[in-house]
Amino acid sequence: MSEEDLINNPAHYTEGREIEPISVIEDWKLDYHLGQVIKYVSRAGRNKGSNSLARDLNKAIWYLERRIWIEETEDARS
Repeated sequence: MSEEDLINNPAHYTEGREIEPISVIEDWKLDYHLGQVIKYVSRAGRNKGSNSLARDLNKAIWYLERRIWIEETEDARS
């Protein structure tokens, strides 16, 4: 894979798919944290190396928990 492909069309997001995660994130107008959740769930287990599924799912959980914390913190201020 060329350097350009790694930037514009990374296989761990696009291989075997019709829709790229970035398209979903943009179409749904997700904020940063929820966009990261979609990104990590969509690539979970598709990277090389051991434990990539667990690692990516744990990252998705981290971003989701962070988004929940932000929401709860903002609600507490209201």
